[in-house]
Amino acid sequence: MKITAAVIRQVAALAGVAARPTKGATIAAIDEYVEMVARLPVGPVVGVDIGIKNFSWCVLAPQTPITPASVFDWGTADLLTTPYEAKAGPSHPLDTQRQLIASINQRTASWARHQPQLVVVETQRPASNTNQRTLPAVLANIRVESWVSQACYPTIVVPMTSAQMASFWLHRFFCRTSLPKTSKPLRVGLCQQILAVSKQDIRAQANIDAHNKIDDAVDSFLYATAGVEQLAFCRHLAALDGVAAASAHQPQALSSLVTQFHHRHFRWAQPLLELPGLRSPLAVTPLAASLAQSG
Repeated sequence: MKITAAVIRQVAALAGVAARPTKGATIAAIDEYVEMVARLPVGPVVGVDIGIKNFSWCVLAPQTPITPASVFDWGTADLLTTPYEAKAGPSHPLDTQRQLIASINQRTASWARHQPQLVVVETQRPASNTNQRTLPAVLANIRVESWVSQACYPTIVVPMTSAQMASFWLHRFFCRTSLPKTSKPLRVGLCQQILAVSKQDIRAQANIDAHNKIDDAVDSFLYATAGVEQLAFCRHLAALDGVAAASAHQPQALSSLVTQFHHRHFRWAQPLLELPGLRSPLAVTPLAASLAQSG
């Protein structure tokens, strides 16, 4: 059995590694990352959805399957309401920056007690998907992202855009052209499927009242869950002595591992096909069709 370039690209996606221009370069990049993961102590993963008024975090246990008991800490906060020692005055730009940093330090200190092995942070793009966010807002979020990364040191911080998160959880299984303009209902539905809970349960566990939205907290959970799943996949690859060795000597085991993780993730995503309120039905990708057929 020969491992194809297409399978290697799937291995890269499941490991959270960007595919390179060639098969060999992709294998080398995956194995380099797997070696790093193998040296990490097993510990929780933190997912962070960047925002100022809706800064969200989720601390997850590293074990699978993921259940409500896996969530160690989950919440959303307005960074501008955190108490701090004012110097120039609350409305002064210098004090606004100091308040943001104080709030971030407070949050990261609360994660540190769980001794996370990895922090997956939403990384910012120059513009939002709808181009409705102004440049000053984007730059403010970029600063917050930078301060989070600094505060987490020496814990490894993995940047992940919202598009990469959606690709990991949704685009593998659903054709992009069939997805609604906003994938928020799908992301909320996916969170419900993974945890087997209701929206009210999410609100309760993340301490979000009925007047505030839950999608930022949901995204922090999905960033964390992606991190947990990618680390688990990498540790399985390490047990096979890496992708290069497995491709040469255990191709069937490597192929079976890829299929196993695809199946697990598709079991969570498949019920979204019946999600109420969708204006048009979702179309599945060839991979999802194959997984559905094989059961």
